[in-house]
Amino acid sequence: MECHYKFLRMHFGMMNSGATLTRAVKKLLCGMDNVVYYIDDLLVHTETWEAHVETLAELFRRLREANFTVRPAKCVLGSSTIDFLGHRLGQGTISLQDENVEKATNAPRPKTKKKVRAFLGLVGYYKEFVPNFAAIAATLSDLVRKGQPNTLNWSDSQEKAYNSLKFAVTSKPVLQLPDINKRVILRTDASGRGLGAALMQESNDMLFPVAYASKKLTDREQKYSERGNVGEDYLSQIE
Repeated sequence: MECHYKFLRMHFGMMNSGATLTRAVKKLLCGMDNVVYYIDDLLVHTETWEAHVETLAELFRRLREANFTVRPAKCVLGSSTIDFLGHRLGQGTISLQDENVEKATNAPRPKTKKKVRAFLGLVGYYKEFVPNFAAIAATLSDLVRKGQPNTLNWSDSQEKAYNSLKFAVTSKPVLQLPDINKRVILRTDASGRGLGAALMQESNDMLFPVAYASKKLTDREQKYSERGNVGEDYLSQIE
């Protein structure tokens, strides 16, 4: 008798595991607009406690019917703030997760190209919190360009950029969660090395940042005329 081994559950470590699970979760949560997900992390957000309880009941019902299981030790229920994908969400704001702020605080000064990439990856994950991130980081990203030696030529400009980025992240910046019912203000800026933009909203007669965006200009773009830079500025807003 010929027998074949068959998995009854998605096997850990398979190449398509993440995509398969994501597809299943997307189908599971169809129509639940106040539940967001990233692979196996689910986030329920509601405006009232009653709506929260109702949403959780529906979510658990769907999980049970789909034979999904959740681990209670990894669940946080009924909290006004939550850590999600490296960010802390709650009370209408989004900030940095304390664990990652500590990593940035303790990050040593990079001594190789690999370490520079690691540092830029750490602080770059929060670039939407840092005004003109690309322009500040430009002198560091130049060190990891193709053809640059592995031994760093660390100068005052790199030291200044390193300290500026580290301070920007470890000072625990806070962004306002967007409100689609409020007026949005877009501010833009351009320099010889990069472009920047800030998305702002009014709250209590004050302007608060919703997100920052920036782009480092390539060598060719840096040679554009001032008129060309303005054109790039408009294009970056559209994108």
